[in-house]
Amino acid sequence: MDSEIKIVEGVRNAPIFPLLSGRLPIDEDRVVITYGNTIYLNHKESITHDLFVHESVHCKQQGYNEAGASNWWDDYLHDDSFRLEQELEAYRAQYAFLKRHIKDRNKLFLQLRRLSIDLSSQMYGNIIGQMEALQEIRKG
Repeated sequence: MDSEIKIVEGVRNAPIFPLLSGRLPIDEDRVVITYGNTIYLNHKESITHDLFVHESVHCKQQGYNEAGASNWWDDYLHDDSFRLEQELEAYRAQYAFLKRHIKDRNKLFLQLRRLSIDLSSQMYGNIIGQMEALQEIRKG
């Protein structure tokens, strides 16, 4: 795993948590928040390799620093098209990782379906339909 990225327990410790929880629905048992070069989650041992890949993309998008994170989050919370663009990049990277590691086509499709359900959920403000999310993730 990338050495410049830190993993911290406690999503409420993320600097953006108060703003995020006021803007989008938060399930603290499932949510993972990336801020700068830090990934916040409630159970440190629960981050899978593919989820780490996803969150690493967000670290890169934010420039691995707090100043970049602050600007990124401002756009993320107020611009649905920006949020979709950023999440698609992360979900595509996550799916590419899964494609390299899952050789069974049926199991891989189930993972793709899971990702598309997540991306099309309320968690992201219902910014894309589930079938479109599946197709867009697959394109990457």
